[in-house]
Amino acid sequence: MLALVTALLGGCAARQRPPIAEEAWFEKCAPSDGVTAKGVIELPCFTGGANATVTGPAVVNLWASWCGPCRQELPAFQRLADSGKVAVLGVVTLDDRARALDTAKDLDVRFANFYDPDGRVQKSTGKALLPITLFIDENGKIAHSYTGAPLDDATLGILVEEYVS
Repeated sequence: MLALVTALLGGCAARQRPPIAEEAWFEKCAPSDGVTAKGVIELPCFTGGANATVTGPAVVNLWASWCGPCRQELPAFQRLADSGKVAVLGVVTLDDRARALDTAKDLDVRFANFYDPDGRVQKSTGKALLPITLFIDENGKIAHSYTGAPLDDATLGILVEEYVS
């Protein structure tokens, strides 16, 4: 699992089709240094860019437009991203690009997102249900993995304080 998350945070390829103009809705991923680890699964950024290495702290949220609890908690992740306390990254999982973009627009979610149509990151966690939230510590290691009731601002803040601050 750590290798897949490292792939997610360490560099995602821009080899997939170029983004459509509407995908500029999401924040762009930071430029990549072009270095990827051997055997690492690469994910394209939703905007078509590539992500630079994120060593932590960070919060990674796996979500999909068809997931009710995901839709419920996404605004809390956007508020966390807006606060600037920690890097927030999304992984659009097992979803259609257009539906994910519509959901993001409906909920005013703009933080950087990766696109994982095959659910590789979710499979690597061993968890069957979305949403999944990974709390990455300052050393780039998964400090905590959360699946449960949709996260609200208060609970998300407590988990960030406990695992990534």
